[in-house]
Amino acid sequence: MRYYVLFIVFVLTALASATPVQTLESLVGQWVDLRGAADQEQREWTLQSVQWRREMDLLREADMSLDTSLTSLEADEALWQQRSAGLMEHRDRLKSVLEQVDRMLVQIQPRLDALVSFVPPVLKDGVLSFASIPGDRAATVVERLPIVMDVIRGLETLQDGVHATRMMIALEGAPRREMDVVFLGLARGYAVTMDDRVAAVGYPGSSGWQWMPLPGAALAIRQLVRVALQDVPPSLVSMPVAGHVPVGVSQPSGQASSGSESEASAKGAP
Repeated sequence: MRYYVLFIVFVLTALASATPVQTLESLVGQWVDLRGAADQEQREWTLQSVQWRREMDLLREADMSLDTSLTSLEADEALWQQRSAGLMEHRDRLKSVLEQVDRMLVQIQPRLDALVSFVPPVLKDGVLSFASIPGDRAATVVERLPIVMDVIRGLETLQDGVHATRMMIALEGAPRREMDVVFLGLARGYAVTMDDRVAAVGYPGSSGWQWMPLPGAALAIRQLVRVALQDVPPSLVSMPVAGHVPVGVSQPSGQASSGSESEASAKGAP
């Protein structure tokens, strides 16, 4: 609209100051210039409008993307809170279990110490390679539990097997001498001298293993030693049973305390 107003002003000015021909030429030229300027401004406006529409579309897309991201973050936060609550609950259960295990270890330790005291040193050094269980509770449950499990596994290995070895034994009224020994688990041991002249039977006690003579059993014990060492094929060996257990010796449960003989089967030392 403003271009047409300017054109009218130019026309009136030309009519007042120039000849008709000059005026017409001038008007045509001015009209062409104004028309070109108008077209240019229209093109610029059109391009600017397209650019603005594109920017608005991009802003709408960005807004939608932000809404989606916000929804996703809210969902992630809810999931994290749920998992956090689950982890807290799991932590509380684990803490309760560790407390129960700690109480169990405190109760079981004296029993394990007593069982370990029944293990002959010669077997303890060869089969049980464990550290001593911490006497105080300064060590954590996680530190003490593997040690206790090692002790239990070692005791089970000894209790379930037949073990042949050689050790120094002192019998009443005789000096210490080296003897071949077969331990039947941790309940009983049989020993015989190198010359097969003296035999003995042993039991675990509060002050260690106690041995007493077992007359007439030397050859049977020697055969038991050979079987345990796998020098001969496995076989049943009839073994005499001691008539009594010395005072202060703990008789294993289920072990006969009287009788003349029993049969022992050895498959070889582990």
